[in-house]
Amino acid sequence: MNPYSRKIENTELRPIFLVRIILLPLAVCIVTALFSHNGFAYQKGDILIRAGMAVIDPREESDSINMGGMDLGEVGVESQSVPIANVSYFVSDHLAFEVLLSKPPVFGIVGATGLVKGVPIGDIEAYPLLVTVQYFFLTSHSVWQPYLGIGFNYVVAGDTDVNPDLAPYFGAESIGIEVEESWGLTLSAGLDFIVTDKLSISAQAYYADVEGKGSGTVIVGGQEFELDIFSQTGHAPVMYSLTLAYTF
Repeated sequence: MNPYSRKIENTELRPIFLVRIILLPLAVCIVTALFSHNGFAYQKGDILIRAGMAVIDPREESDSINMGGMDLGEVGVESQSVPIANVSYFVSDHLAFEVLLSKPPVFGIVGATGLVKGVPIGDIEAYPLLVTVQYFFLTSHSVWQPYLGIGFNYVVAGDTDVNPDLAPYFGAESIGIEVEESWGLTLSAGLDFIVTDKLSISAQAYYADVEGKGSGTVIVGGQEFELDIFSQTGHAPVMYSLTLAYTF
C-alpha cells in the first residue's frame, strides 16, 4: 500500500469534516438565535435613531425641453447614493413619528431624446425633508418588526450648475436654469431586525411624490428665450436605504 494514499484521503475528507463539525453547528446556532428568543418591542417614549446609506432613483420622465417654441427633446435625472439619518419618536407601543434627513444629493441632468440626447445639461443640488407617521404591527414576540408609514416631503433646490459647453452647443451666449421647491405625499415601508434591546438593523423604502419644475432662460444673438426644462415629473422618486439603528 502506498504510504501517501492515506494522507491524500485525509486531505480530501478535511473539507467535509469542516462543514459537518464546524459550519453546520454554527449555522444552527445562528438560526436558533434569530428565531428562538422573544425579541424586544418598541415602547412608548422610545427614540430610535437610524443612520446609513440610501439610493435615490428619481424615476423621472420630463416633458420635452422647449426653447422659443422649438422642441429639443426630453431630459433624464440620474440616480444618486447618499448618507441618511432619521429619528423616530414612539408616541405609543405601535405608533411613531419619523423625521428623515440626508446629505443634499446632487443629481445630474442628461438629455434623453431628440437634439439633446446624451448631452449633459447640468447638476441640481436638492435639500429633502421627509416627515412620516409609522405604524409597527408586531409585539415583543418577534425580532422582526415590519412597519408602514405615510407623510409628506419637502424639497428645496440648492445650487444649479449648467454645463459650460451647453450654451456653445446651441449657439447661445448663456443658459440659466432654476428649479422650484416642491411639496408632496410620501409613503414608506420598512423592516427592523432587532439584535438587542438597543441595537437593530433596518431596511426601508420610500415613495415620494415630487413635482420638480424646472425653467430657465437662453440668450441667443442678444435675444432672450424662455426655457422649459421639465414642467412635471412622470413618476415619483423612490429611495431604498439600509441603516443601523440605536434605541434610546
